[in-house]
Amino acid sequence: FSATMQAVFSWSGCTLEVQGQCIHQYVAPETPMSSYLQLHGELDARRSAALSAGAEGPHVLVAGPADTGKSSISRLLASYMARSGHVGTLVDLDLEQGDLLVPGTISAIPIVQPFEIERGTEDLAP
Repeated sequence: FSATMQAVFSWSGCTLEVQGQCIHQYVAPETPMSSYLQLHGELDARRSAALSAGAEGPHVLVAGPADTGKSSISRLLASYMARSGHVGTLVDLDLEQGDLLVPGTISAIPIVQPFEIERGTEDLAP
């Protein structure tokens, strides 16, 4: 992948080979990934309960200040949802960033498979 900022996380360690120029790189001593996994587990349990009851949900709203990782956690949770065999819709209301399609638009895409770092959302939007 190129021309993108991405994080790589491994639960058990990994070796990462980079070809070409990498402008910024670092190893973070702590990450919020265990909290994200706990949140996914709670959402997955609620999703299964809603499915058993013939209801919709859960519905999640991610809000916060600029540049705090809202898009990243949204993509992460949507990918975890898809990996768990569920289907949902990711709605992007950020007119400035345009994470799903293009800046200046409000967009929604069905999530049926995890996001791929190299393709982003280009093959997800109808």
